Amino acid sequence: MNDKKVFGSLRVVAGCSLVGAIVFGAFFSWVDVPGDVRSYGALLGAAAGVYAKVAHLL
Repeated sequence: MNDKKVFGSLRVVAGCSLVGAIVFGAFFSWVDVPGDVRSYGALLGAAAGVYAKVAHLL
């Protein structure tokens, strides 16, 4: 894997993480959870991005 593919994959994961944080912050900000709800959205978004890249590789 060359550097261009690695950074492209990382960019996809970071973008999904950003979208997850925005969506969770916009729609679930009223939920009382320990910590910031956007961090949970970022975690789920990053997991979705990793899954998308792994599924694309297979």
